[in-house]
Amino acid sequence: MGVQKSFPIELLSKYEAWDLFSHIVGDVVINPDFQQYGENIVKECACLPIAIVTIAHALKNRALPFWRDALGQLQRSNLIIMDMHEKVYSCINLCYDYLQSEEAKSLLLLCCLHGEDAIIEMEYLMRFGIGLDIFKGVRTLQEARDRVYSLVDDLKDRCLLSDGNGSGTVKMHDVIRDVAISIAKERYMYFFSDGVEVEECKRRKTLEDSRAIILPNGCVSELICESFEYKKLELILIAETESITILNNFLEKTKKLRVLGFISQNTEVLPPSLCFLQNLRTLCVASEKLDDVALIGELKNLEILDLSESGIANTNWSTYLSTRECEKLVVIHPNIISHLTRLEELYMDFENWDKDIEVVNGEKRNASLLELKHLIKRAFKKLKRLYSKGNDKIQYLINTMEHVNCSAAFASWESLSLVSLTNLEKISHGELVAETFKRLSIIEVSKCERLKNLLPLSIATQLEKIEIKDCQMMEEIFTHEIDDKEEEEEKIVDEFPHLCSLKLVNVTKLRKFCSKVKKTPSQNEKEPLIVDSTMPFFDGKFVSFPNLEELEMSGCDFTKIWDDQFQLSSTLFRNMTKLVVQRCNFMKNLFSSAVAVSLEQLCSLDVSDCRMMEKTMTRNESMDKMSLPKLNFLTLSNLANLVSFFGIFIEFPVLNQLHINGCPAFDTFISNTEQNLCTSTMPSLFNEQAAFPSLNIAVIQGMDKLKMIWQDDDEFRIAN
Repeated sequence: MGVQKSFPIELLSKYEAWDLFSHIVGDVVINPDFQQYGENIVKECACLPIAIVTIAHALKNRALPFWRDALGQLQRSNLIIMDMHEKVYSCINLCYDYLQSEEAKSLLLLCCLHGEDAIIEMEYLMRFGIGLDIFKGVRTLQEARDRVYSLVDDLKDRCLLSDGNGSGTVKMHDVIRDVAISIAKERYMYFFSDGVEVEECKRRKTLEDSRAIILPNGCVSELICESFEYKKLELILIAETESITILNNFLEKTKKLRVLGFISQNTEVLPPSLCFLQNLRTLCVASEKLDDVALIGELKNLEILDLSESGIANTNWSTYLSTRECEKLVVIHPNIISHLTRLEELYMDFENWDKDIEVVNGEKRNASLLELKHLIKRAFKKLKRLYSKGNDKIQYLINTMEHVNCSAAFASWESLSLVSLTNLEKISHGELVAETFKRLSIIEVSKCERLKNLLPLSIATQLEKIEIKDCQMMEEIFTHEIDDKEEEEEKIVDEFPHLCSLKLVNVTKLRKFCSKVKKTPSQNEKEPLIVDSTMPFFDGKFVSFPNLEELEMSGCDFTKIWDDQFQLSSTLFRNMTKLVVQRCNFMKNLFSSAVAVSLEQLCSLDVSDCRMMEKTMTRNESMDKMSLPKLNFLTLSNLANLVSFFGIFIEFPVLNQLHINGCPAFDTFISNTEQNLCTSTMPSLFNEQAAFPSLNIAVIQGMDKLKMIWQDDDEFRIAN
């Protein structure tokens, strides 16, 4: 998107400045009118790179009147910040003014209120934005999350934000942040580094009108003034509070507060005045010693509650609840969970929950799993995301044998993550209705040691992402119920039209993507059909994946991924771009040439640590040559028994990088047995049977048998 992560501060020459500007705005400057105004705009930028970059991105794809207006504003501007070139300030300020939506402006100001060089999490921008009612027309948390990503992309396009250090994060250049903070102050939004800055704001008599206050170093006591009533304050974030009493005294003056976040490692209780904040929409608390949060139940309008890294969780009406990383969580007061009727996203870590339940005067003082089951039955109709971790009591997530009508309550679920549920045998037990999981797009399961499969095939075909890790009892991913007639038929019974990503890690008993089961009429039970261990993981006659892009298999013990003799149709795996196969120790080859022909979009192939792998690809008799037309990246690593890649002519038209490492038996890329018997020529790694017209990088290590890289060239003979 043309975003620069850093900006040089040295001046450019006149020609360099024009080249930078014209490169960003594009060919429009060929037009003499645009060129005239563009040259004058660059002149106003005083050859400062950051000024040129920001204003150019603001003018890109804009009409001529917009350029004329920009030039006029730059020529008239006299706004400055101490120690900053006035032209830099003018350009960045103008870019802010030119943002087309108030949502984008508000989001940018939220970003600048983070610390200098801060890595800003977009998830928190979403939570704060919901609390401040920034996003208009959104009805769910996911819609708000999508809006944030869209706005961030727009701000990146204009060089006002840049990528952070990881997925879902952004950061802001120091110079742009300085300008944004100046703009924020004009709107009574303050970032106070210390008490001196607070006192200066008091002196200018603007503190009482604050709309947002950020205190990274505490200093809450400085905000308290007998005559002050913070009637306009909507957001306050406090990194460390001096005491809960001081915070309580301050919150008594903030009745309109909508977003509150604070970190206080020694706080055991919440400030009593919290119950009066009936406008509060977002509450984020981090305190390892927090022991009682019953006050939160009084916040009837609370929508976002984040108790990450806190000691306890107790809530009432939230649409978002997170207790992840709450390692000391033991007690959740009874009758709290059952009131979460508006919950959209639930992130629960159960590792210490429900183990030691205190009884006081005959009253149980901890929520039980039974309460969660009742919530599943009655109140999950709005839930969209569930993350559940660390419980040894849940046997079934859904049990229609106990609650006949409960399966319809899961119709709104979009994402399901289950981690370390050591007693979980089935996600669903009993018959499910067609509405169950109809919106579920992501399912992630990890360390569920007793789980043998995920779901019935009939309710899973809308999935977009599947990830299974460390599930040692998993035998198949889905089951498909058939009758006697279907058992005899061999046809594709269903497809996964939306599945884009499938990741399987350390599932050693897994044999099939989908297994057929027969229903026993007399007992109303399902009888699994016998699975041949030599059968391929994917049965091309059974299911198809027209949009699968990424397939990763690591630590899987099946012998074949695809049927070597089955000619895949062009639709089954036509869009796969990335294939990773690692530590699959019972595979002797990856796929046949017939299968490979169907993988016409494959761009990246990584085969590593498969100790029985002898050939990457086997030849179908009807083929005498083939091509992998889109393959750009190929890695073969730690394959002790690999002797060659293929046995007939193969072309890699766009292969850019080739890495071969730790393959001691590998001495030639293409091994043609008949040809080798007819010639006494020393085998070479590359010969006329393989074409690499675009190869740019080749890294070759740990190939003990390799004597020569290219034929007929003694220069590349390799010594022992």
